[in-house]
Amino acid sequence: MDKHKYIALIEYALEQKTFSMLEVCEATGVSQKEFQFIRRSIFVLNAEQDTIEGLVENRRELQDWVLSPEAYFNYLQYCEFKHSLESAEAAQKSATKAFWVALAAIVVSIASTLVGSVT
Repeated sequence: MDKHKYIALIEYALEQKTFSMLEVCEATGVSQKEFQFIRRSIFVLNAEQDTIEGLVENRRELQDWVLSPEAYFNYLQYCEFKHSLESAEAAQKSATKAFWVALAAIVVSIASTLVGSVT
């Protein structure tokens, strides 16, 4: 599963608490326009970050960014979902191996029965 740019943005914000809008956009591949659009959904904003004018004027300035609780818990759900997909894939591989081992055991059992009945 490919990582969406917004997931990369949240991960960046978890690692770096202080960054500029230009810095995070460059690091995550989110355009400045996208960042301006989604910032209210992902971050708890101060007065300067809440206005487009303040954000654009200060796009190079380092600022403290705080993830919203909704964004954080949605990210945790994404991580759990990703982990469940990985676990399901590993379980499927184990089940496939177990099937082939069981099939080989059946073949050996049938072959030994046939050899035993011939002699």
